[in-house]
Amino acid sequence: MVFFSDRKGRARIFRQSLKQDTSEPIETGPRGAIIPRMSPDGAWILYLETQRDGSPGPARLMKVPVAGGMPQSVLTGTIVDSHRCAKSPATLCTIAERRADRKQLIFTAFDPEKGRGGELAELDIDANADYSWDLSPDGTRIALHSRSDRQRIHVFSLLGGRESQDVVLKGWSLREYGLDWTADGKGPYVSSPIPGGVALLYVNLQGDTHVIWKHVGGVATWGVPSPDGRHLAMPGDIQNSNIWMIQNF
Repeated sequence: MVFFSDRKGRARIFRQSLKQDTSEPIETGPRGAIIPRMSPDGAWILYLETQRDGSPGPARLMKVPVAGGMPQSVLTGTIVDSHRCAKSPATLCTIAERRADRKQLIFTAFDPEKGRGGELAELDIDANADYSWDLSPDGTRIALHSRSDRQRIHVFSLLGGRESQDVVLKGWSLREYGLDWTADGKGPYVSSPIPGGVALLYVNLQGDTHVIWKHVGGVATWGVPSPDGRHLAMPGDIQNSNIWMIQNF
């Protein structure tokens, strides 16, 4: 499993075996490194490099060998949400970017070795909304969620000639974050608010839901499946806070 954490004062990528209790850092250079994802062949960890001063701007997509080595640049762009790759034997990787007027979302292929490729799809979107999305494991479909719409996930094909569809959740609402296809591509994992916490759900393409996990006390979660579908990684945050009272100020 690979993940990122700011436990050392800046965002860094770590690797940990399912049989181990401790993790080891992946060398990514002096800048922050977030959102690690595996290339389809499993040879590279692809991640986003943060700005030195934390300011917004074009993101740089980087790669580093799984076995360790020097990080290398793949491409730079105004990446929406994150980068995504299909699972082997599929080979497609893609990013999403907005047009300058923010009214269209462009999906563009990239190759970890060769960099930016051609455009795959263009969609009209709400200029004022933020979006989450994921590429299906076989690289043929994209699931897209407007974070302002709490009921609907839009699924469309990258192959052309196939109708898109809206998946409407039955009896649940979506949180702002969390959208990942299952390993078999039959539907996504999403998160939903519950009293005092958050739930991780599996949703099929008919909108039927199944609760995977209820995380009481948490505010966000999502589910990332292993390529073989036998394991599911789920972050579980807990927030603690204190109330202070001051007098005579």
